[in-house]
Amino acid sequence: MPGSDWRAQELDALQYKGIRNALLSTLRQMNGDPMPAYQKLGTSGLPVELLWGDQDTTVLFDNAEKVQAAIPQGVFHPIPGAGHESPYEESEIVNPFLIDFLK
Repeated sequence: MPGSDWRAQELDALQYKGIRNALLSTLRQMNGDPMPAYQKLGTSGLPVELLWGDQDTTVLFDNAEKVQAAIPQGVFHPIPGAGHESPYEESEIVNPFLIDFLK
């Protein structure tokens, strides 16, 4: 898998105060079905950049079409060869998208 030691970086992040609460909050808010959250985001009027690894086994890439429909203002970028951690796995592809979006 491309990229540096992203798994070690991800595990390292668990040491920071609040990360566990943030992860638990995400799980609670989605309540097993993330579509209501995506639909809410889709009606927010906020700009959205959708970066999705085509090998994601956490949030399956097969769901991309439904998520795009729920977030019509989203700009979709499939990330070839990446899983759920695409910023770590394919940073050379992801970072330019993020930089452009944040400008």
